[in-house]
Amino acid sequence: MASGSNPVRRAYVDIPQGQIHYRTAGNEGPAVLLLHLTTGSSDCFADIIPILATKHRVFAMDRLGHGGSDPCPDDVTMDDLIGYVLDFMDALGLESTSIAGQSTGSYEGVEMAISHPERV
Repeated sequence: MASGSNPVRRAYVDIPQGQIHYRTAGNEGPAVLLLHLTTGSSDCFADIIPILATKHRVFAMDRLGHGGSDPCPDDVTMDDLIGYVLDFMDALGLESTSIAGQSTGSYEGVEMAISHPERV
């Protein structure tokens, strides 16, 4: 856990497809959502979350089937992955957010910006 005024906290939120584990820090500023690569989890952002939290509200979710989240349904498409992210944002009351991602996470972010520009 980060020290100082922006400790990294772990939490869970329910979406229609299951429970999502995420890490969060920061209470002020614009929201930033971090999306991990296919084989990773929110743990890959452990070092950057406290830094971003000095000026942002940071959220790093574990995709379904990864980290502490529930298993992922079979035969998932990119549209499904985007839907899970949108459900996650809705569950947290995030109308829009900046997105940074690694590998698959960056692809999700780009696809979300194209298909749902009002949310990204």
